[in-house]
Amino acid sequence: MFKKLVKYEFIASYRIYLPIYLTIVALSLLLMLSRWLNFSFLQYIGVSMMALGIGGLGIFTIYNLIVAMGQRVYGKPGYLLFAIPTNTQTIMASKLFTHFVWMLVTVLVFCLGVFSLFYSFDEVQILGNIISEIVDMDWTVLRVIGLSLALIMYMIYFLAFFMFLFALLNLLYKGPHKVLMGILMYFALNTVLSLFTAIPLELIFFKVAFGTGHPITIDSVWTVFAVYFIVATVLTGATYFIIDKKMELQ
Repeated sequence: MFKKLVKYEFIASYRIYLPIYLTIVALSLLLMLSRWLNFSFLQYIGVSMMALGIGGLGIFTIYNLIVAMGQRVYGKPGYLLFAIPTNTQTIMASKLFTHFVWMLVTVLVFCLGVFSLFYSFDEVQILGNIISEIVDMDWTVLRVIGLSLALIMYMIYFLAFFMFLFALLNLLYKGPHKVLMGILMYFALNTVLSLFTAIPLELIFFKVAFGTGHPITIDSVWTVFAVYFIVATVLTGATYFIIDKKMELQ
């Protein structure tokens, strides 16, 4: 049943993601070609369209999460999910897995778009310097594994956050101004959780990105992973409790 749910999730969401992915890939090729052929006018148009495309990629990613975690679960068609012969855990897992895959692809497409902008402005050297700084760092197997797991856990936390937000919203509020209430709850919940998640992020990004001379230590990497793992686990468990025990969607 998990495979079937994942299949239907992909079918329901690819119509949103695929067009903008293809648009950014096409614009990236256009920018590289226009620079190679020295077509300045075409290059300027491509840069403007790429900026809009990258912005649209972020907007539609959030939009698709809202639809998937909110409307398809708590809207009138969404209740059909709970009429199929499966449990709440499987439904939640299918959504987390599907949109985790989409987020990975989104990151790759975003990086392609940013690279093409650097390339178009003849700033490849800046990008090369950034990559060189990363490559020259004192990498170890544990550090690579830790950073990879920390990034993966952050993405899972991001998805769990939205899943919990909509579960809590539909549990506490039944009125007509659900969009406004959802926005207010988002900022309130994000503010509370940032008190915990900002601690490990400060250990890495503020010390490294702003040149304070502190390298990425293995302890800070695993701290990031541990904090996001704990918060994501709590949010996922709370979401399950709300859906399965409180809302009685079945």
